[in-house]
Amino acid sequence: MTTAQPMFTVLSGHPDDVEVAALDKVLHDVARRSSGPQERERNDWGRASARRLHVAGFNPAAFRTLTYR
Repeated sequence: MTTAQPMFTVLSGHPDDVEVAALDKVLHDVARRSSGPQERERNDWGRASARRLHVAGFNPAAFRTLTYR
């Protein structure tokens, strides 16, 4: 994008300089954030390899032969 081309054009209404500056700032911030890959903390929740692990759950019959005193 060159400085000769406007980033946006107001089609209706009469915004003042403050409103145009606020819109310009927001659009530039959004464009800057989406311009490249972002480093994020890895979130392994719900990964496919975790579904293949069998974790023994609650078993109500596990201790039927145990005698309590």
